[in-house]
Amino acid sequence: WKRDFSGCLDDKKKEIQIRHVFTPQVSLSGAPGFGKYWEEYTDYNGNTQYYSPFTGQPYGVPSREGSGTVSFSISNNLEMKYYDAKKDTLKKVSLIDELGANISYNMAAATRPWSDLGLNLRLKLSKNYTFSMSSSFKTYGYKFDENGNVVDNDRTEWSYGRFGIFQGYGSSFSYTFNNDTWKKWKEKLSGTRDSDKKKEEEAASDEEGAETDTDGNGIPKKKVEKAAVDADGYQVFKMPWSLNFNYSFNISEDRSKPINRKKMRYPYRYTHNLSASGNIKLSNKWAVSFNSGYDFEAKKIVQTTFNITRDLHCFSMSASLSPFGQWKYYNFTIRANA
Repeated sequence: WKRDFSGCLDDKKKEIQIRHVFTPQVSLSGAPGFGKYWEEYTDYNGNTQYYSPFTGQPYGVPSREGSGTVSFSISNNLEMKYYDAKKDTLKKVSLIDELGANISYNMAAATRPWSDLGLNLRLKLSKNYTFSMSSSFKTYGYKFDENGNVVDNDRTEWSYGRFGIFQGYGSSFSYTFNNDTWKKWKEKLSGTRDSDKKKEEEAASDEEGAETDTDGNGIPKKKVEKAAVDADGYQVFKMPWSLNFNYSFNISEDRSKPINRKKMRYPYRYTHNLSASGNIKLSNKWAVSFNSGYDFEAKKIVQTTFNITRDLHCFSMSASLSPFGQWKYYNFTIRANA
């Protein structure tokens, strides 16, 4: 289902178009139950538990209860197109890359047939950067059983006039720096198109420097290209590198703490982590990489590793070092290539 909203002025170049795409989806799945292959026992708290003798087997464990699930999901996409006077072209912008929800109903379940409600949001903030977030709302609340333990309620939160119990959400931000990052930032600030011109000049020089020859049968031989040189006549030195930073933030129920008996809600737990990784190619044969991060909850550096590799043509040499983290180690390896 698509809807177009257009705001047209006298000048067609000032036209703004907004497109909304709504995508509903329904799916059906089912599986038989194999309850006769499960064993029942009572734990120390007097609760009934089930165990399968096939646990740990290579082919998995058959489901104890049958299922006939109907899944519902919706997705929304909102985009805008407008005229960019500086570049004299039409530009398309993603306002909401995706806004969706999903829930399912198990027709074979005797109790609690509804699943939790899931919501997700994705925003394309730039060409190379996307923000995503997902959250969950618990359909069935909590109650106390005859032994005073907290268990899932058989009634939905909707029957009490409530939307659902917020289970938490997770989001992450990531950005990668590389050889072209500073160049792109400089072009955006200055508004020049140096990169496009440079690509055209490099393509032209490659065509001029390429020498194509043929054998006696007129079949072209392998293309030979001249090495690129700088303004002083020296061969261009390239050292590709990249540096990635990722920040994640999560909110979740902390079931290790007692539940609020009045609201029947668990307190929330907040966690956030910062991770970093990078690599640099010193030459065609040498490469260095690392992985590290910081856990704000534990207030310490997570497992950190440094790796250096060397291509020995028929062999490969690598060395790893981990000076920070739970395990500290180093190793050195030489192995034959396939």
